Amino acid sequence: MNENYKITFVILHYQNIDITKECVSYLLKLKDIDKHQIVIVDNASPNKTGEMLLKTYSHVPNITVVQSGTNGGFASGNNIGYQYAIHDLHADIVVVMNSDLFIYDSSFIQKLEISANENDNIAIIAPDIINARSLHQNPYMYHAYSNKKQYKIIVKKFIGKILYSMPLLNGILIRRKAVTDVAGGSKEKNQHVQEDIIPHGACVIFLPEYTKKENQAFVPGTFLFVEEEILYDFCKFKGYHIIYDPSLVVHHMEDGSQDYVYKNLLLKKKHQINFEIQSRILLLNKRKEYSLSKRGK
Repeated sequence: MNENYKITFVILHYQNIDITKECVSYLLKLKDIDKHQIVIVDNASPNKTGEMLLKTYSHVPNITVVQSGTNGGFASGNNIGYQYAIHDLHADIVVVMNSDLFIYDSSFIQKLEISANENDNIAIIAPDIINARSLHQNPYMYHAYSNKKQYKIIVKKFIGKILYSMPLLNGILIRRKAVTDVAGGSKEKNQHVQEDIIPHGACVIFLPEYTKKENQAFVPGTFLFVEEEILYDFCKFKGYHIIYDPSLVVHHMEDGSQDYVYKNLLLKKKHQINFEIQSRILLLNKRKEYSLSKRGK
């Protein structure tokens, strides 16, 4: 039993300084947070909020602000923070979280230590994520989509890309999406530990089974979207296990940085479609790579 885990919270920041500071304010209220570390990764914010965060937290001994230099997206930014956590801070456990992810439970660290001790053969924990509409976002998915389903989604996204490029249609589509396009979730909390699920990317907890072996949190190559499914495939290939633990509760405000950046809903949707297509193509390519690797053995 390890009661001396070194825990690092990695927050990915992009432009929206108010929500990042609020995220940090809740972390600083956690019991025993002074024994652990917080790393804020500024993903090359063009509004200079990275420099502002450096000044704001320069006097806080357990907060480090790392500037990425270039905005490589979700996986790249989080990998920078993860690598700093395991190499420079020698973290055993790395909690990778969105800047719009708030932890209200002051005993979160103690509960995480208990869970880590009880699951020392587990690589990743997915906490109970409650969104702004009180929906529970984990488990994000119970099973991975088949390759056939992935191809269907890609085709659907390509069609959407064409439709959004048509001036007569895009206004109608945007108005409909503003009402219907909300993140999923369950009204009822799953009260039991679930094994080998796909975690929601807003908060992913990497345990020593993963951090002592892997140099990256997420498979590189994406900018936004599908990172969770790609991570699941990677863990399955490597023999790592992921669990959902309902004892760990966090709150997700959703799209804090995206909504701040994309005031134009049409531009936001076009970019989202492009990013998702790229990510799903990467997922399929990785599956081919893993399949060939297994055959080679």
